[in-house]
Amino acid sequence: MSELNHLRKEWESIFSCMSCGDCGFAIRPAVGRYLTCPVKEAKGEEGFEIYFSRGRMNVLKSVLEGKLPLSKELAEFVYQCTTCKNCTEVCHMTQNENIILPTSKWIDHVRVWEALRKDLVEAGFAPLDRHAALRDYMLDDEMKNPYGESKENKYIWAEGLSNIKATGEIGFFAGCTMPLRQADTLRNMMKIFEAAGKEIALFKDDWCCGSIALRLGDEQSVKDLMNHNVENIKNMGVKTLFTACAGCYRTIKKDYPEMMGEELPFEVSFSYVSTESPKSFEWSELFSSGAGAFFEKSLEQGWGLALLVVFLAGILTSFTPCIFPMIPITLAVLGARSHTRSRGAQFLLSLFYVLGIASTYSIMGLIAASTGALFGSLLGHPAFGI
Repeated sequence: MSELNHLRKEWESIFSCMSCGDCGFAIRPAVGRYLTCPVKEAKGEEGFEIYFSRGRMNVLKSVLEGKLPLSKELAEFVYQCTTCKNCTEVCHMTQNENIILPTSKWIDHVRVWEALRKDLVEAGFAPLDRHAALRDYMLDDEMKNPYGESKENKYIWAEGLSNIKATGEIGFFAGCTMPLRQADTLRNMMKIFEAAGKEIALFKDDWCCGSIALRLGDEQSVKDLMNHNVENIKNMGVKTLFTACAGCYRTIKKDYPEMMGEELPFEVSFSYVSTESPKSFEWSELFSSGAGAFFEKSLEQGWGLALLVVFLAGILTSFTPCIFPMIPITLAVLGARSHTRSRGAQFLLSLFYVLGIASTYSIMGLIAASTGALFGSLLGHPAFGI
């Protein structure tokens, strides 16, 4: 039996699953959500427990406890997950944007599934036959892509484009899917850059980013691909690398640094073409937003407006009835023996008084927020009213 080196590192996530079932049955018409797990929905009536996250977690608990050995059958089961991460999105959700539980999205389900896939690969039970063929295409010196095509075909789309150069500060990683299956999209995108006068560096010996192998759990096969790509991008003088492929973006930006144990020597960005005009700021939209989104919308316009909003809100709260009892207390603290103190001493006393109140309420607010709905539930208990 495998040592389960990777899965054991995720034991906290696995055993912290409380089996609530939202990952399979989180139907919330009030918030417009009817489906969660695509595998479960695709299976229809056959989509029983083990086809969504709760059941998968129970299977993994049995694996860690030694009750279920790694096997080819287990690999078939594990690879049915699409790793869409929708189960993580609904995990411990309150359906209230103003209440976020500390446990919400704490479990990284995809990380757990991929850890088991790594152990299956190391134990020799994975990848599956068809998966292995795709990986072999990716590693073949004549292909370097999972489609089984000649690697020279990946650069046909770039012929005749005058703004594509061998070196430059802005680099483009084309990947495999778009050059071989969506070439027109790439050409149209580059024509936009050409019209804008932007020169793009494109090296003609990029290898597959390795995303497919990583999703299979075969990390070892990706190391040579990663080292080759990173070294070539560095040699081109690229400072900002962008890609139009979501798989390449995730692999280069997230997986490469984790595998290398250090940050990349260039920035990675995801490219897209927007057809919408920039939206102008509307005060009416800010004030028509709900209380929960008011500060968030002002923050989008910059810290200056956000601080102004907080300051004005603080002034408004000083006119609420709850503040009235504080007026005599404040006068007593600051006014007592005021004739014996200098203006500087009075200012310092006022400053520390205000900072003390602000610090106390800020700390209490953080504590209350970290408990999610628990703090509000306790205050609503009759015992607190008494």
